[in-house]
Amino acid sequence: MRVSVNEKTVTITENSQVNYGEHGVNVCFFTLPECFKDLCVTAVFDGIPVPVSGGECVIPSLKKGNVTLGVYAYKKVGEQVEIMYSPKPTVFYVGDGSFCEDEMAEEAPAIGRFEEYCNAVLTRLSQFLENSKDVLLGDASPALRGYSEGCAVRLDDVSPFSHRARVAFVNENGGSVSMIKARICGKNLFDGVTTDGNSSPQIYRRVEMFLPVGKYTLSFSEDVYFQAKSNNMTYTRTGNRIFYLTVTESGDSFVQFRLNESTTTPWDSSVKIQLEIGNVATQFQEYVGQIRELASGENGFEADALHPCMSVLPLSADIVAQVSYNRDINKVIPLLEASAVRGGEV
Repeated sequence: MRVSVNEKTVTITENSQVNYGEHGVNVCFFTLPECFKDLCVTAVFDGIPVPVSGGECVIPSLKKGNVTLGVYAYKKVGEQVEIMYSPKPTVFYVGDGSFCEDEMAEEAPAIGRFEEYCNAVLTRLSQFLENSKDVLLGDASPALRGYSEGCAVRLDDVSPFSHRARVAFVNENGGSVSMIKARICGKNLFDGVTTDGNSSPQIYRRVEMFLPVGKYTLSFSEDVYFQAKSNNMTYTRTGNRIFYLTVTESGDSFVQFRLNESTTTPWDSSVKIQLEIGNVATQFQEYVGQIRELASGENGFEADALHPCMSVLPLSADIVAQVSYNRDINKVIPLLEASAVRGGEV
């Protein structure tokens, strides 16, 4: 099987037959992007992580049916993840095989084989726990590090494992939260849609969206000059690229800029814009996200945590976001159980 990977997607370019019960016989070859160079690359087959070495890996034993194939790449500096790529996975099909798990299980292993098997599993487990102690040791190293800012919440994911987060909402006035909307996105809250501020030619650009009470950082890839803002915010700045916003009242908000001191220079559409929770400017990230609406009677939902950061932004006044999440250990235990079944392959 041949697979092409870029920063955003995983695509199967040449499929091959994979049958239920096969083990150690199918190889997956990966074409990886330049940005994956010098990073740790792992393929994930239905939740089973397999390291990619030299652009290839052996496909593990899989159940019949559709199998999700993903690839992630990351680099750690000390105990911290410095960079993480997590492209959208793809799907392939595992067909029937001749292997019968029930018949295999009826053959009880001899004592010597059984002891050898247990020793292999314990050795693998010991190695795995040693290598993963930074994510298993409780409060000192949580998988997701979150903080709230006003009514919004941001989660920073410092682990290569995937997570599920429970997103809930509370009305500060004690009312219902049914049918409210929320923006669930990565680090960058800004979806790239600007208006021209009613100027002609398009000299000014206006970043306009609903913002709940809290602190935010608006940054640009080029120098810009402040022109106007909504009345529900104050701001300070560092140079002409980073602006620290404080929203004092939840509601529709805007900040308007021009490219330079001249009032005749048209806006350059290549200028990158990032809006993020908190008063710290970080490296630019393209917008990834969606608007979710609660159904009648709901107060929240579950969502896959985004790498390397997930932001939750209520789009109604007086609504506060609350997020709870699992730790890496909740993912490690199923992986270890699956490993024991496969003979200690972690």
